Amino acid sequence: MKSRQKGIVSLVLMVVLALVLVFSSDSIYDALKQQSQTTAGSTEGTAIETSAAGFGGDVVVSTVIGDDGSIAGVSIVDCSTETDTIGQVAAPEIAKAIVEAQSLDVDGVAGATVTSDAVKSAVEAALTEAGVDAAAFRSKSDDEAPEEAAEEISETAEEASETAGETAEEAAEEISETAEETAEEVSETDMESGEASETTTDDIAVPAGEYEASAPGYGGDVKISVIMNEDGSVGAVKILDMSSETPDIGQEAAPEVAKQIVLAQSADVDGVSGATVTSNAVIEAAALVFTGSGSPAESADEALSEETTEETADAAEETTEVTDGADENEGADASAVIVVPAGEYEASAPGSNGDVKVGVVITADGSIAAVKILDMAGETSDEEQAAALEMAKTIVTDQTAEAVSSSNPTGDAVAAAVAMVLAGEGTPVQ
Repeated sequence: MKSRQKGIVSLVLMVVLALVLVFSSDSIYDALKQQSQTTAGSTEGTAIETSAAGFGGDVVVSTVIGDDGSIAGVSIVDCSTETDTIGQVAAPEIAKAIVEAQSLDVDGVAGATVTSDAVKSAVEAALTEAGVDAAAFRSKSDDEAPEEAAEEISETAEEASETAGETAEEAAEEISETAEETAEEVSETDMESGEASETTTDDIAVPAGEYEASAPGYGGDVKISVIMNEDGSVGAVKILDMSSETPDIGQEAAPEVAKQIVLAQSADVDGVSGATVTSNAVIEAAALVFTGSGSPAESADEALSEETTEETADAAEETTEVTDGADENEGADASAVIVVPAGEYEASAPGSNGDVKVGVVITADGSIAAVKILDMAGETSDEEQAAALEMAKTIVTDQTAEAVSSSNPTGDAVAAAVAMVLAGEGTPVQ
């Protein structure tokens, strides 16, 4: 009887054990598979554990440094904070790619850039900690390329000289021609990559006057004109045509870039984020003018005098000034397409019974500080004079004379005169 009971117990235990093996086999397989997936290369060498910030948290990596300083193996210790089907899948792939390429400059996995960069950064940190030059595991920088190109040019010329028996003078000429071709190729590459030229007023050597130039924008050519002063400074930059650019993006960016060029007295300015192509078009067109490649405007306005770059000290002492709202708008962007240097300018426009003359004070940041009514003797009615003053105040508050209209011709005359100043057609106050 006891023997029979023992047999039954043994049978039950065997069945239970069999069931455990069946149901746990998948988990065991998955664990082994996961281990194989997260380990790339060898485990022989010095293992260093490091981490770097991933998409959801730190990605922990174990890097095995071989005795010869190579990347012997890379294991993903923990990437549980990354997205299950994206980052956690990408991390082992990057580890494998690094080991196989013996380089940190491997392509990240599409859709998992942050996790990919985290693995590469962690491996780089391990190399540094081990005293290994991490730079050796990166591709040569762009800065090294010109030096290597120059060496190749020199070596080619020397070989040509020895083989063909050229004189030293002929070899030097060949080097010079090859270097010029290389410079042209580098310039074309920069243009294709969207990098704008760096041209400052130190490079400007064109006579005073107004010049036009165009450069490819996002939807077509962007055309500008540049007014050069007698002293070689930039008087103004006008956007003549940007109709092919996106209305709410490129067409808003172009005037801002024009303003920055005038304020910096240089084409080496930053573009507007989100409108890089249009920004670079304005910058490149200005650079063409600054290097003497612009075309003289058909009806060039008289260049702004040297005095326009100086602010008028007694600007606020004139009568009938309108400065309300100037403080609130200090530093605001002038919305006019052309940006004139700081100073005081005068202009006139026809009113109801004669010309209305105004004075406009432009600050160093290009904003409208004040609009003065200098002469409106022909506008005798209270309504006309009130319209003029109200328009002046509106222009200072809104920082623009565009699309501003009045129910009275006198008010419209003030807006027209201010628009002339913002268009570079005002007369500088001496």
